[in-house]
Amino acid sequence: MGMAIMYSPFFLIGHTIATYTDYPTDGYSYPYSVCLKIGTCCYMILALLLLYSVLSHYFNKLASFITIGVLFLGTNLFYYTLGEGEMSHAYIFFLFTLVIWATIKWYTVSRLRYLILISLASGMAVLIRPTSVLILLFPLLININSIDSLKHRLELFNAKKIQLLYGGIIFIIPFFIQMIFWKVQTGQWLVWSYKDEQFYFSNAHVYDFLIGFRKGWFIYTPIMLIACIGLFLMKGQLKRLRLSITLIVILSVYILSSWWCWWFGGSLGSRSMIDYYSLLSIPLGALIWSLLRFKIVFYSLLTVFVGLIGYNLMIQKKYPNGLHWDAMTKESFFISIQYINNMPDDVQAKYEKALDHPNYDKARNGR
Repeated sequence: MGMAIMYSPFFLIGHTIATYTDYPTDGYSYPYSVCLKIGTCCYMILALLLLYSVLSHYFNKLASFITIGVLFLGTNLFYYTLGEGEMSHAYIFFLFTLVIWATIKWYTVSRLRYLILISLASGMAVLIRPTSVLILLFPLLININSIDSLKHRLELFNAKKIQLLYGGIIFIIPFFIQMIFWKVQTGQWLVWSYKDEQFYFSNAHVYDFLIGFRKGWFIYTPIMLIACIGLFLMKGQLKRLRLSITLIVILSVYILSSWWCWWFGGSLGSRSMIDYYSLLSIPLGALIWSLLRFKIVFYSLLTVFVGLIGYNLMIQKKYPNGLHWDAMTKESFFISIQYINNMPDDVQAKYEKALDHPNYDKARNGR
């Protein structure tokens, strides 16, 4: 019920408007739709402000501002905020950003309210999507880059064990609410709602997940490849973040590519990785910040970023009519990108012939 909880403030506003107007109070009429879209934008604005605060902690204002702009305009986060913003990705992006911001605050001033935010935001993210539990590795591993730093972390946790106990209780509250709902509706405390859907960890489609033309993360969101390269440019205090970010990204790619439907159905690019973009904004910012000192190199990279933003906006314009939601191949991809607007009929026929529709029944059985 995670998304229902996140929707609820704006849903109630829409319901109030529908109640006092002629629109049906059915949860689907125009006021509900508009209010949910506004809600997505509100969460995203808050997420970007928090992310700017995080980046400003490590970089100057210019580098932080450019990083925010590149991240939003140059990735499918843009589409899943303004296009299909009612899906979970913008919401988990907000919750992950809140975890990152509150984690840095907690390790700086060690106040309980920041630990509460970490626990509540991560608990809500897990309630939306169970694999979001990976975000907990950030507060656990941040600033650890040696045996001594690990020993210091264990000492800190021991000293703050009462705070951590409170945090653990708050973390499980959202899931406990879900369990109560299951008990009321089904008579069972735990319900596996995915039925016959599962992970196949011995058959992970990592290659296809990253660079395959059906949904390849780096094919449809190449700026994220640059962000991953930025992991190697994290120096000074940023080196203390490298372990947590790298481990979370590697595990997320492996786990998500092990899901039976590793392309995640109809989507623009690898939508399942959007949740982790706030983490990857840090190495992206490290790269931008490093190159700002070399004007010629930076302007060259800025030109590349502008091109990639244009590429991203182009494929979002083409989706889904000129860029199929789940059947893209190398041939159909290169046919598609040659035409910014509608393809001629003969080219459209060639494009459709090149599509490769996935077999969902076989995939569900791990084949």
